[in-house]
Amino acid sequence: MNKAKHRIFIAINLPKEVKDYLAKFEKKHFNWPVRWTKPESLHITLVFIGYVGDVELEKIKEITKQVVCNYKEFDVVLEKICPGPINTRPRMIWVLGKRNDYLSQLKEELENAFISSSDIPYNRKENREFFVHITLARARGFSKIPAVDVKLNMKFKVNSIEMMESKLLPTGAEYNVVELFELSKISNPSTSNIQ
Repeated sequence: MNKAKHRIFIAINLPKEVKDYLAKFEKKHFNWPVRWTKPESLHITLVFIGYVGDVELEKIKEITKQVVCNYKEFDVVLEKICPGPINTRPRMIWVLGKRNDYLSQLKEELENAFISSSDIPYNRKENREFFVHITLARARGFSKIPAVDVKLNMKFKVNSIEMMESKLLPTGAEYNVVELFELSKISNPSTSNIQ
């Protein structure tokens, strides 16, 4: 039987120091008319798949592993906190990242692999431009998003991609890691941190 349903997406989890920094920002502005994302739930979504059963879940794991194993560790740079989405009426507060072609390529390859599989109910490849972003907060009701514009210069290394499960609760969404897929280590003997 394949009755169990899981709300699944592929994402990048954030290092503790990034979550801690963003948690301080949330705490400082807790009275804004928004629903803040719990710091432990902050992430970068790559591909949202939706509801799948146990059999489909295993196929998604298999495909994700096949794609991710061809990618190496890479850096993500976070540039600012601002209203989002970009180029439309903002309903969220985003942490916006610098354009990252390597990450965009990984996202596109995952989407194409899921679309090509007849075992997965996925056909939602996005036509809009992919912005590297973290959803920090969402508007409450018809409230307007504050005109926030905070510059950042934060960089962190991504060494794994996660399959996440989202559970929608009255208190907000709760996210759990279903599977972790490690990226290949970068081995470059000419690279040095010594200036």
